[in-house]
Amino acid sequence: MSGIRQVCSDETREDIFVASGGTDRSIAGLDQRLSDCLDYCGGKYLDAFILEYVCPYELDDEIMYPGPELAASLKHTQEWVNQGTVRYVGISTHSHMVGKALARSPEVDILMLRYGMSHKDAAERLSFPAARENGKAVIAFTSTRWNRLQEGIQNNSQWNKDFAPTSADCLSFVFGSKASPPVEAVLHSARDEDELLCSLSEFKMLSLDEENKWRDYGKIFEELNEDNFDEYPEERSI
Repeated sequence: MSGIRQVCSDETREDIFVASGGTDRSIAGLDQRLSDCLDYCGGKYLDAFILEYVCPYELDDEIMYPGPELAASLKHTQEWVNQGTVRYVGISTHSHMVGKALARSPEVDILMLRYGMSHKDAAERLSFPAARENGKAVIAFTSTRWNRLQEGIQNNSQWNKDFAPTSADCLSFVFGSKASPPVEAVLHSARDEDELLCSLSEFKMLSLDEENKWRDYGKIFEELNEDNFDEYPEERSI
């Protein structure tokens, strides 16, 4: 992380996308967070600021639109866009109902959503169609289900570790036919440099057969949800 300041201050700044965010919804807290981020990177602006972990209770139940506190936060962060200190405002959420609702908001430019071979149904039915309809870019995250997908399924001859997906497969799946668009970027937390380089070099556009294979694999995790990865399992059937 120590290299961020150097990257943000030299000639390559326009070639990278620098984003940060926070969970505070207060105006003072947001201003402090932005100030800290700019001080940390030594730059004049962020490419994106994300209001993190937006929950269903932050929406108005009747109209499924931002409630008062969230609306004020979005309005304030959009003022940064007008001032030139932030280029895009986004939200992150684990709820695809929230993603669907906020895709309609003109003050939200980016949606950060969970998506992968083991967490796809709600995204493909709820948030992704809304994002496409409203022209909102999606940043997908946790594509490896906390690196659980690469481990295979115990006591399952079809899906043991030898047949489990690689990190590159997990990354490739997120840009599959049912996800991109609206997915334009993926947060890919490789466990080490070798895995990162391997993921980038082996990334590819999957064939339909490959995509369906990994959909079947991920479905096992999606239905069991033994690790409570899916915080809103009811959204899968909406």
